[in-house]
Amino acid sequence: MYATVAARLPQATLHDSIVTGRRYGGAEALVAGIVEHIAAEADVLREVDKLAAMIGSDEDETGVDVDDIIECIREAMRLPALTTAAEVIAAVRKALASSDDDAPPSASNALPMLSGHAPAPLRMESIMSITFITLAARLGIACTDEGAAQQQVLARAEESLPIRRQLGLSVDASAKDVESKIVALTADAARVTALTAEVEALKVIEADRAAREVSAHVDALCADPTLARARVALESFAKADYAAFSKAYPRPAHGAVSQLSQRVTSPASESPTHLSDQGESHTDRADVLAVELMAKDPKLTYASALKRASTILVQKAVS
Repeated sequence: MYATVAARLPQATLHDSIVTGRRYGGAEALVAGIVEHIAAEADVLREVDKLAAMIGSDEDETGVDVDDIIECIREAMRLPALTTAAEVIAAVRKALASSDDDAPPSASNALPMLSGHAPAPLRMESIMSITFITLAARLGIACTDEGAAQQQVLARAEESLPIRRQLGLSVDASAKDVESKIVALTADAARVTALTAEVEALKVIEADRAAREVSAHVDALCADPTLARARVALESFAKADYAAFSKAYPRPAHGAVSQLSQRVTSPASESPTHLSDQGESHTDRADVLAVELMAKDPKLTYASALKRASTILVQKAVS
């Protein structure tokens, strides 16, 4: 039982109720975090009358599971399991009527006097006698009468619980804890704005670096006059998918580029057969080789075969 109550009540309220044994009224229970809502007796009686009128009605028509509500009330009031719905309603009305006649505990059955001081429950009652107008004033709310002040104070109390939950704080967190949390979150929000701007700047820098890398890679490949004729296609391929481009057209080392340039610019009699000056372009030879590859492997698409053929020709040209 203690574990259940401790999990439900704020720590300060739990300690106060155990040590003093005090009784809480509706408004006090709301402020202390014992309940989440309160209602006037007249409102409760109206709801009881509505519930009584729906006893025996069809749930599909009313949209209300009356039996489930009656069962919850029966369990809460610890009534016998076989108590009828009408008897449960009667018990609720009787409890509401008798609550008006209940008097606060007398001094004879309260805690004993200690050192001439009033027992703790009576001292707490004196503390809670502070008017709602005073509480409203402490919250910075100006009210002209006790009723309006009570509404304002209870409204602030009801707002407090969800706000603390959203901030990740316990229901008994102090106002200073709430203020500190809000200040920290505000500072974090400012840092998010600064980090967002920094990320955008880094994106621009990375895009510029990637563009320069693509350009340098294509320039290295186009040292081969045969590939230079397809520069526009190579650049388009590299910008679309640089990882696939790098795999299909590995970037030649500086020495290999120099050697390739020398072989390409050497006399025609010394030129290798695969770079012979017969007017056939790299694209044409790649197309022919792609057709041969597709004949050997019918599963190859033309695009895949053409990419593989182009890779083979570049490797032959560099080697």
